[in-house]
Amino acid sequence: MELTYALPAPVVMASVAASAEDAGWERVRLANAPLLGRVGAPVLPVVPVRLIVAHGYEVESVEVVRERPMTLPGAHRIEPRQPPVPIVLGARSKSAPPDPAIYLSDEPYPALTHTMIGVQKKRGMSILILNLHPVAYHPASGRVVWYEMLTLKVKAGPVALRKGSLPYRPDPIRPLTEGTENPEMLAAGGYALLAGGGVEPLGSLCRAGVTNQYVVVTSAAIAKATTDVTIRDLVAHKRARGISAAIVTIEDVLSGYLGVDNAEKLRNFITDAYSLWGTDYVLLGGDVNVIPMRCLWTRCLDEGTTWYEDQIPSDLYFQCLDGSFNSNGNDKWGEETDGLNGTDVDLMAEVYIGRASAGNDAEMANFVYKTLAHENESRDAVHLRTALMAGEYLGPYPNCYGDDQMEEIVQGSSLWDYTTMGFVANPRLQLTRLYDRQRVWSGNDMINALNSNAYGIVNHQGHANAAYDMRIGNGNVDALTNTQAFFAYSQGCDSGAFDTDCIAEHFTTATRYGAYAVVFNSRYGFFYSQNTDGPSQHLHRSFWDELFRHGIQNLGVLNAKSHEDNIWALGETEIRWCMYETNLLGDPETPLNTPQDAAFAIMIL
Repeated sequence: MELTYALPAPVVMASVAASAEDAGWERVRLANAPLLGRVGAPVLPVVPVRLIVAHGYEVESVEVVRERPMTLPGAHRIEPRQPPVPIVLGARSKSAPPDPAIYLSDEPYPALTHTMIGVQKKRGMSILILNLHPVAYHPASGRVVWYEMLTLKVKAGPVALRKGSLPYRPDPIRPLTEGTENPEMLAAGGYALLAGGGVEPLGSLCRAGVTNQYVVVTSAAIAKATTDVTIRDLVAHKRARGISAAIVTIEDVLSGYLGVDNAEKLRNFITDAYSLWGTDYVLLGGDVNVIPMRCLWTRCLDEGTTWYEDQIPSDLYFQCLDGSFNSNGNDKWGEETDGLNGTDVDLMAEVYIGRASAGNDAEMANFVYKTLAHENESRDAVHLRTALMAGEYLGPYPNCYGDDQMEEIVQGSSLWDYTTMGFVANPRLQLTRLYDRQRVWSGNDMINALNSNAYGIVNHQGHANAAYDMRIGNGNVDALTNTQAFFAYSQGCDSGAFDTDCIAEHFTTATRYGAYAVVFNSRYGFFYSQNTDGPSQHLHRSFWDELFRHGIQNLGVLNAKSHEDNIWALGETEIRWCMYETNLLGDPETPLNTPQDAAFAIMIL
């Protein structure tokens, strides 16, 4: 495979200074190429590339030829990337000096023509992901060199398929070819001929010839509950909508599948459901006392020093089904070398996962009640046409207001050299803003807004902890009285830590009020104190871009796609952290039910 890229001239512009001593740094921009750089290293443009690799082949070599070098006039001080700041009360910005090994040298940085992210698998299809480096910086002299032409050459050779490889299945929601440079390879590479057949089951519950597009895994007690609404009602509703669906008990899963622990047994069942039942959506029907969880380990580094590391509760493990996520067999699942043969772990979804974090049948009844109420709501309902945007003062930084991040989601944005569409793309959606820059708002303001039944969507950027988000606590959430449940997305820290009694669970399962679903962080969310280009913001912007650009409405798909859209940025390890922690506590198949009209339909084609 060979591709040629013609590049425009970059421009150098002043960067936002975090303090007086940081003044004078500059930033390189090259058309719509996103910016990347590890902490302490120069932030420079990259050209992300995705290539489909033919079925039965593996990548043997990658070469990038850079031609027609050009030097920008002048001597420049290209900024080093700074560490992120947790979105938690009391967090303080940390400053990272320029890496002297880079900045005291005049050797070109980066020295490589490209950086390999790796080969990811999605529904049996192999995708090579890499970043091209069109700009080289010579720090000591300040020279910025760019190349007018890049030629990418990829050589692949045949390889024997490993036992247990997942079968190819088209994605019913989005074409697998989307975002790839060579979509013709799906057919030419033999994938289109491989659907179905020949899969050996991993356990005893699934067999070929049965179709269950939607599966709930819950306890036998919850499955047999006699509350006024039950998980059986949710499954019946899916079937009435034409979706084949089934309930499977976790007791049957654990007795019918092998694994090193209960989480692996559950994942093996989900793998069988994908391969043999054609499953696209799995609802994990219970809190961690009912349904196993997996914690994935990662850390944020600066020049080899760990700033943050944690075991992150992550249901991503149950939707990305290639490899074991622990190839070295230690106590840290999800390391970036825990994939097959020491490669990265699988970060592209085969199925779409959500969790109803209910500890008993009464909490499950609350969850089902709100989910059914939302799914049965008319798309023209007034509250579904209105979104609440809440931004907090984040601290004494140049980028000190969450309001600015919320406005990127409202207006859509091309800031920081990637483009996402926002709420203004849909002329039928109305917006209300709670922004500290306009007026410092209180918890009572949020409570009144949520109780007003005026909002179908709530977006938030601000400080949080496991029992506190949007300036309200667990008790405030339990006392909400809204009869129109909403969906909420928050970048705050720990509020989705479902390994504890977190506020996300209170929103979704404690009562029949509050939210029918949320995407919250199970550990620290992160932002940058110098600008609005934070890692949590990347995922938040991508989530809504998938709705407004592509028309996707299913919650589990939106969350998974927001992860996949940012795989190119894995060199910034906090992006991996944010992928692991952004869990959907809600039904993955449930659509947002935002209104659509002709104007909106045209915009998403």
